[in-house]
Amino acid sequence: MYVENNPGRRINIIASEMKKPVKTIERWIKKLRDEGVIEFRGSKKTGGYYKK
Repeated sequence: MYVENNPGRRINIIASEMKKPVKTIERWIKKLRDEGVIEFRGSKKTGGYYKK
């Protein structure tokens, strides 16, 4: 739901806004990517996560 409401955010921004550790966010993102719910768009430096 967070990614849907805030498209294009990177993991470090998501972690700081949700006040959660980066490792926790990485684990959640991996699960959502594996399920095909979200995707990463853009370059490694400037890209972010978007809902499919």
